[in-house]
Amino acid sequence: GPPLRQSFARFGVPPEDIDEAIRVFRARYVPIGKFENAPYPGIEDLLRTLQAEGYPLFVATSKPEVTAIEVLEHFHLDQYFDRICGASLDEGRETKEDVITYLLDQIGDPGQTVMVGDTDYDVLGAKAHGIPTIGVTWGYGDADSMAAAGAIALADTPEELHRLLGQG
Repeated sequence: GPPLRQSFARFGVPPEDIDEAIRVFRARYVPIGKFENAPYPGIEDLLRTLQAEGYPLFVATSKPEVTAIEVLEHFHLDQYFDRICGASLDEGRETKEDVITYLLDQIGDPGQTVMVGDTDYDVLGAKAHGIPTIGVTWGYGDADSMAAAGAIALADTPEELHRLLGQG
């Protein structure tokens, strides 16, 4: 999803209170909240399959990079990714577009790349780099918003996503 600053503003937190809202959110999320979730059913199988098929896999998330790495390690999913990139807390890398720029700076020419995302922020961030997006409907976003932002396809299941990825 969007950076916390944008999310809190969207939900009515006054600009002068956003830094405090972020501090309070992170005070719980960093030690506890980030582990109070679970991978969606079928995701680890899909990642294992894609890796075995030779797909290079990357993460580009608006979460702070250190947090993304910790969460993926906790659920033993880090092993499937060639690189995990996220937002920075101090380098001005905050938006999805910024994170994708950071990733592309590290890997060079992305070749035949597709973003897989669950929000219109993913679609728009990738579109800024000329990268098409397949939206997944089991995440936090809205299918209509992803379609309106320009997703090239929508997948309702990991199996459907695998099929769509194989059509490229």
